[in-house]
Amino acid sequence: MLVIITAVTAAALAAAYWLVFKSIQNRTKAKTGLVIILFLFSGSPVIYALYDEAVTEYADANIGLGLSFMTTWFLTLAAAIAGIVLLKRKKRGS
Repeated sequence: MLVIITAVTAAALAAAYWLVFKSIQNRTKAKTGLVIILFLFSGSPVIYALYDEAVTEYADANIGLGLSFMTTWFLTLAAAIAGIVLLKRKKRGS
């Protein structure tokens, strides 16, 4: 089940940042690099939590794993909203 949740989270995060990337008007190497860095930064809580889950055996619920997914989902939502707003501005300006 954790694999499915992770795959869906990664796909949603990638789609949100793809939307942000497509909405950039004047693409430069710096802007492309910034989007990639933000994508990796947004996915880092889940990556670390999955590593920690694999290495450490917890007898009870792993609250950090849930918090890392919630953080990543919030950042995904923020990126998706930013991408939609930027895309609307780009289309309005054209």
